[in-house]
Amino acid sequence: RSFGYRDVSTFVPHLHNLYQPTFHISSTDREPILSLGETSTVPRTRSNSVPLDLPQCFGDTVHCDIVFGSRVGISGTKYALLFVDRGTRCKFVYPLKDLKKDILTSFKQLVSDLGFCPRRIISDCDKKLFGKAVRSYLVDKKSSITATPGGRQSQNSLCEANWKTIVKMACAWMASALLPPQFWW
Repeated sequence: RSFGYRDVSTFVPHLHNLYQPTFHISSTDREPILSLGETSTVPRTRSNSVPLDLPQCFGDTVHCDIVFGSRVGISGTKYALLFVDRGTRCKFVYPLKDLKKDILTSFKQLVSDLGFCPRRIISDCDKKLFGKAVRSYLVDKKSSITATPGGRQSQNSLCEANWKTIVKMACAWMASALLPPQFWW
């Protein structure tokens, strides 16, 4: 990581020109620096013994959640709205600079990108997500809204797991490009 995920063997022969003779890199059986592939992929999890039936059509059931980065992004983005289709695991992420104003805009953008409104939307119990304006917009579009009970965010694990994957991959790519955390968005 400290060398930007580069192969150390290419520049070890040149270190004697840069450092005192007391500098030494010990060799191990396995390269101590992780490769980009090792950090950008997610280990396989145990398979569920009682999986849910997948929806028949794309956009039938969509999970959503408010997610956040490590700090305010360069564009002023602090949060994002993540949508994950249950059947295909297709993801849509929209920036949220203001949690009160931008949520309805993000839902409208999702409908525009899909070309239709999802039949069912599942979210954790977050009052910011389903305010009066958002709820009336989705009801007009004949979309049902399901929120998990308070304190049960794990029931929206599809979004949580996908966001965890996205963050790990983004961090690995930012580290390989030597970018600061403000570039997360």
